[in-house]
Amino acid sequence: MAMKLSVKIRYNTNYPEKHDKKWRVLVDENQHFVDEVVINCKSFTTEDIVKSDTGEDVLKYHLSCNPKNVSFVTRKGKLKAVIK
Repeated sequence: MAMKLSVKIRYNTNYPEKHDKKWRVLVDENQHFVDEVVINCKSFTTEDIVKSDTGEDVLKYHLSCNPKNVSFVTRKGKLKAVIK
């Protein structure tokens, strides 16, 4: 049986002033920045405490899911996360 991942997606509030990607995709707590996100599995909203860039605990809101697979694809210069 395939292990499911923990994926959380939120808008990157540093876009476009400090960062060129619109979305943060956290896969098992490893953060990736992407231009687009495609979700092909059940998803739900969560409220999560995360560490800010300054190390403080901050409440953030996510679209979350437990997919079997996450892949990253570049097309036409845009990085896309495909979540299945």
